[in-house]
Amino acid sequence: MPEQLAEWGCDATLWDSLPLGARRDLERFANSGSEDLARCRILTMKEVVQYNAEPGAVWEQAAWDKSVAGWEQNRAELAAAELARVKAEKKAAAKAKREATAAKEKEQKHSL
Repeated sequence: MPEQLAEWGCDATLWDSLPLGARRDLERFANSGSEDLARCRILTMKEVVQYNAEPGAVWEQAAWDKSVAGWEQNRAELAAAELARVKAEKKAAAKAKREATAAKEKEQKHSL
């Protein structure tokens, strides 16, 4: 593992649990000085590894695939929850606007 990656948040345990492609990308980022890309990839890999039934285990395809599936499912659930929150806010704002308009119209009718 390149020394630079340790400074950016990667440790030997994480490194050992990464697939070859992710290691190659991180090495390339370290060699090119792409700190932002490396840090983002390291954070993502840390998230994915959390879904491994055996944290700290040496990389293995089946375990990695399961971890990625768990991570993707979690991300989808978070995105769905955020979408539901945004929709609820829009719905509440539209309702408040309708109620304000109705109250204003009612007030105008009574003032005539």
